[in-house]
Amino acid sequence: MPGARWARECCQAKDRGGASGWWGPAPTPYAPSAAFASPSRRRNASQSLIPNSQTRQGNRSTINRRTVAGLVPSAGGGDLMGSRPKVNKSVKRELVREAGGKCANPGCPNILIEIHHIKEWHVVKVHDPRDMIAICPACHDAVSRGDLRVSDSTAYSWKAIIRDRHEGVRGYVYIEPSTRAPGLMLGSIEFRSDSDMILFSGGSGVGLSFKLRAWGVMEVSASLLDVDGNKLFEMAGGHFRSFGDDGCTVEQYPGRVRVMHSNHSKLWPDWLKSATARFNRAFAEADIVPILDLEVMGPNLVRMQGIFNSGVNSCAVTGNEIVFPNEISFRGNPDGGRFCTIRDLWIRRF
Repeated sequence: MPGARWARECCQAKDRGGASGWWGPAPTPYAPSAAFASPSRRRNASQSLIPNSQTRQGNRSTINRRTVAGLVPSAGGGDLMGSRPKVNKSVKRELVREAGGKCANPGCPNILIEIHHIKEWHVVKVHDPRDMIAICPACHDAVSRGDLRVSDSTAYSWKAIIRDRHEGVRGYVYIEPSTRAPGLMLGSIEFRSDSDMILFSGGSGVGLSFKLRAWGVMEVSASLLDVDGNKLFEMAGGHFRSFGDDGCTVEQYPGRVRVMHSNHSKLWPDWLKSATARFNRAFAEADIVPILDLEVMGPNLVRMQGIFNSGVNSCAVTGNEIVFPNEISFRGNPDGGRFCTIRDLWIRRF
């Protein structure tokens, strides 16, 4: 072992008359490696091999060379070496708006955006919005990697698309297909069916359902209204959009979308709010209420909670209960597993 050899030779030199014997200064074999030497021994070894002043100067010059070579980012926060200026925020906003608030690729629903220079910056040395486009990291990667790459002409064709103006948020929720029957988890109840199923249907088009397509593809549809019948959110075949209502916000990441609202008086009737509060006070009295929280839990399995408002036919789905009119609440049997089938429903009156 390097450390043992170093210690053994030092001991032998000491036995022969100290660090320097009749033959002259004792040879320094080499410092023990970082794997075997203590920090103090590593420091002493480096000082014995290289003068201290030279060590500090050497480290300083090494760092400067790396900075000049562009191997580390500059402290100024720009690109490597600080020679590439940042893209102006107003330019970024315009490019994202031009792309419709998502990846400019019309076949990609990703909302995580990067700015791509169609004409490479190291060639033109300028941030020209006419030659820049907002695309997601996956599409950005496809510009330079893979057998099928995104060409400049394709990127320019994406940039030239005239997109519909929409006040709200649009997106897509992908559900991994499976040969298993599709399932929808509401509260603590899991509904599964080998065919299409409508779980809730009210007036004016409000509802919740799922369909089974070829190859085990599951499609979820939902429509949410406020107490005045105005549409807040809708989903069809995995695609969703909000309608820009004041107080309504949409949060999302791949596989999940959550729609929040801060105006209780617009969300649900007083009787439904008070009934829900008996079982889940935190849900009913929160400052911002999830009118829809849809999350993909597994292949062909989706969990959902929210408020489905349709006058006297309204219902609320919390983390545990499904609260319906006529003073009835459904939830999974507490003596059974975490979720149950429709046959194991536990009915509670309030």
